[in-house]
Amino acid sequence: MDVKITVLITTYNHESYVGEMIESIFKQSINVDQIIIADDFSQDDTINKVKNLARLHKKSIEIYVTPENSGVSENLMNAIGHIKNEIIITGSGDDIFLNDRCEKVVEFLDENKKIIGGYTNLIKIDDIGNEIGLFYKSTPKMARGVLDIIMLRNVYCVGASMFFRKDILNFKNNNRLKHISSDGALAFRCIMEGGFGYLNKPTVKYRFHANNLSQNLTFEQKSQYWLNNYKYYDELLSHNRDFAHGVFVTTVLRIRFYQWLLVRSVLSASFKIKPLKRFITKLKY
Repeated sequence: MDVKITVLITTYNHESYVGEMIESIFKQSINVDQIIIADDFSQDDTINKVKNLARLHKKSIEIYVTPENSGVSENLMNAIGHIKNEIIITGSGDDIFLNDRCEKVVEFLDENKKIIGGYTNLIKIDDIGNEIGLFYKSTPKMARGVLDIIMLRNVYCVGASMFFRKDILNFKNNNRLKHISSDGALAFRCIMEGGFGYLNKPTVKYRFHANNLSQNLTFEQKSQYWLNNYKYYDELLSHNRDFAHGVFVTTVLRIRFYQWLLVRSVLSASFKIKPLKRFITKLKY
């Protein structure tokens, strides 16, 4: 498969880890044609570390920094317009690519030409890089096609292992991505355009530490992400009526939206009950 690849890495205060990520990109088994760093106004030495590694290895790395700390989604949108190549492979500055990540992704897309994007399994590592185990113990039961959404499966993936074709970026209302979970929105768009695949092979070492965004969100923040996602999906469908099964998907998503409103109200009211509090705080958005 003769295609060019862009690797897009998001960073924020990753000075302790970003060197390992950059080195892992340089060690890929196939050529990476464009490396983009999307930095969310880091207050540490992240950017200088990236620049020093680029000079050391005589590699070109494009760096785009938000004018202020804006959050993961807006940081991603700040850099996404600079993508030049057909296949985009994403990652986070505190993780590590396995040496064949890009090669495996290209092979997967070549074998599944109708799929617009997807994600892979990951190896969990701790703060100092010790392996903990696979992120997905079995194949995740998330939505990969339109019928999965109609069957009430969630649209979700770990953005650190995501990949997609550039075509997915050419859609209306992408300015709203900054208000929602951008990986969820991109996954939904992939599903509606043709399919969202899962490669059941680890391609990333995914670091678990105290500063992980998903581990520090409150229940209210998690539920608000989901509600904003459903609003975005509904708006996207209303502006793209050519999607197959769009009416059915819209109906299902509106039901899910009101379900979430109800669940959030009930659980928020019950948050003072300690057993429920422990359960709620473990919920993942």
